Amino acid sequence: MGGADDGLDIRATEVVVTNEADADEGADGETAIPPTIVGERLWIFQCKREKTLAPMRLREVVRESLKSFKQPPYGFVIAVACDISKKARDAFRDEMVARGVEEFVIWAKGELEDMLFQAKNDALLFAYFGISIQARRRSLTTTLRSEITKKKQIAAMLGDDRNSGKLVLVRDPSDNHYPKVSKEGEPLPRWFTCMAISIRVPGTLTVLYREHLAALTPDGERWAAIFDFNSAKTHVDGELEGLQAWSVKDEDRFAPSPYDFWNEYISESDKATLKVFRFIPLDRILAIDMIGDGYYPVPHILVEWDEVWGPFIPKEKRILDVGRGYGGSYELYADESKRVEIFPKPLPDVEAPIPLGFDNTSKRRLPISEPSGGKLSAMLETLNKDQGPTPNPKEKAIEQLDWSQSKMQPFIEWRDKIALPVFSEFVGRLRAAGHTARVVVRSAEARNGIAEASEAVELKIKLSNASKNNPRYHPFGSVRYSMSPYSGWQLKVWPTPEAKTDRSGAPSRRPIEEISPAMIEAEVLAVFERLVAQHKNSIV
Repeated sequence: MGGADDGLDIRATEVVVTNEADADEGADGETAIPPTIVGERLWIFQCKREKTLAPMRLREVVRESLKSFKQPPYGFVIAVACDISKKARDAFRDEMVARGVEEFVIWAKGELEDMLFQAKNDALLFAYFGISIQARRRSLTTTLRSEITKKKQIAAMLGDDRNSGKLVLVRDPSDNHYPKVSKEGEPLPRWFTCMAISIRVPGTLTVLYREHLAALTPDGERWAAIFDFNSAKTHVDGELEGLQAWSVKDEDRFAPSPYDFWNEYISESDKATLKVFRFIPLDRILAIDMIGDGYYPVPHILVEWDEVWGPFIPKEKRILDVGRGYGGSYELYADESKRVEIFPKPLPDVEAPIPLGFDNTSKRRLPISEPSGGKLSAMLETLNKDQGPTPNPKEKAIEQLDWSQSKMQPFIEWRDKIALPVFSEFVGRLRAAGHTARVVVRSAEARNGIAEASEAVELKIKLSNASKNNPRYHPFGSVRYSMSPYSGWQLKVWPTPEAKTDRSGAPSRRPIEEISPAMIEAEVLAVFERLVAQHKNSIV
């Protein structure tokens, strides 16, 4: 109503239809239709657009609204655009009861919102505010159904590869350069291969984005990784090559690789792989092409690309996968605060001199026996006839670790007195003949129940005589003595005798102090003899 109606916003008349509660039963046993009584009820609606409405102000509004009535209306509704306190509601009730109003209600901000968001009032909500709950509900239903469909597709795609992952191509379908490789100065391609892992993280597809060769310190607490080399690419290229993908190029398979350094200089006990996991939101996956194409004959995940984060959410997870340890492999969270420098920068080629920090060869040497020396000289002469000597690499040494443990003390003393000098004597003779050799001393404390404490000394040998078929391959071998408090001491050699197929050794009951220089010489010569045989076979 207009403002001329004594300040009232709405006057409404309710038409009331009532039936008698008890109907008389007719003579024929049927129920008679009761008479209908029609009445009218007056309702007053007062609207106030105020930021607050205190009890006194509310009483004033009621008085102003009803001052022109000699008889009170049947019902009174006040609608306000703010919240109403309990004291104000109590004051409103007192006014209504005192004035004889039979039905009364407050439509405050909360009540109005509740009513507007009811399905029956959706048209009003859309007409005045441009919001449709039904449209939102339909949109949400569509979104949920789409996500469930994508999850089913991904689960079917992963199949039996849920543990190892499934090779996929993630790409932006709007990138018109696909599958051309970007040239210098052009934008980076918006596609890459990775391993799809799982959909266990709500609303996302987890992928193994990159892998990096890593290493732990002997205490197992700190780590380092080669971040400028994605070791996962080796596995990806191998799988694509097996699928005869056009994207695989015939590159030099003997090209230098960080694997060479990692295998040569990182102890088996310290090797690890850093795995970087990223997360693709399901709502940005536009489609899943299970067939792929000739360039990448694997499933294609077509994703809407973000200019900053690409297909991912701004989050990643780094895990160190440690391949060997007490009780088998295990995983560690790659805490950035525990990251240290282990790998030299730049990473040297394995043909370069031994980098500082990776050679424990001692200047103190224990001369080997004449028979052993004669046998070694004969084998070296045989090698030199097949291929001329190569330049002798420079010797470099580092300070020896000085950690000891009471149970391991006999081994440490034997290592420093016997094994290290014998190994160092072999290093000197092999280097003089143009081959690569070094001694590695390793000391490790117990790793919180993951790995027991250990001490080790190892002679590592690599012949300068390359394989005829692979000029970057040089026969290599090792003799390693190790000790742990519970397992005792072990000997591991590589290459192993033909009767054995791996490097594994068994604990010995003989005290380590009884292992004489002659016994060590025999083990080294046996390994060297097998290396010479390998070289002979490679040049046939």
